[in-house]
Amino acid sequence: MASQADPVDLLAENATLRHRCAELEAQLANHAAQAARGDRFDQLFHANPDAIVITAIEDGQVVDANEAALHLTGYARAELLELKTGQLLVAFDDVRRQALIRRVAQHGMIKDVDLELKTRQGALATLNVTVCAMEIGGIPRLVTFARDVTAQRRIEHILRDSENRYRLLAENISDVIWMLDLRTDQ
Repeated sequence: MASQADPVDLLAENATLRHRCAELEAQLANHAAQAARGDRFDQLFHANPDAIVITAIEDGQVVDANEAALHLTGYARAELLELKTGQLLVAFDDVRRQALIRRVAQHGMIKDVDLELKTRQGALATLNVTVCAMEIGGIPRLVTFARDVTAQRRIEHILRDSENRYRLLAENISDVIWMLDLRTDQ
């Protein structure tokens, strides 16, 4: 004779299964939301006109880079992924890298730091960078946003030199300098 299941046990089992289904649906929705965020991040990463380089915190190994970074450095993606930050940046040894990591850890991010890049072709470029720590795929990474400011820094240097020459001339001339606006006679 077949034994019949207790209706109370069946109700409890049904409630447990419904609860487990709800948990699985929530996990699926969470995974879908993460995938959507990942897709948006990926779109922002690759569409950004500034160079973005993602590196391993422990050794500075380049993990990923967007197209702007490839253009700026002159490296192909496969070549760049074989390098560490110390190989890309001038005077950026492990001591300086660790100091930067400590500053990022203290402040969450650092902004407007100038670093010198040596491109694949051997040219030097001044980069203005923002660096932040971010967990990507569950792994802590450094994300560096870089903008080439070489021309801007060169112009600033020329302007400072010109201002210094003018100031030295004005401070050391024994003649009187008089400026007159011919339109207003002032």
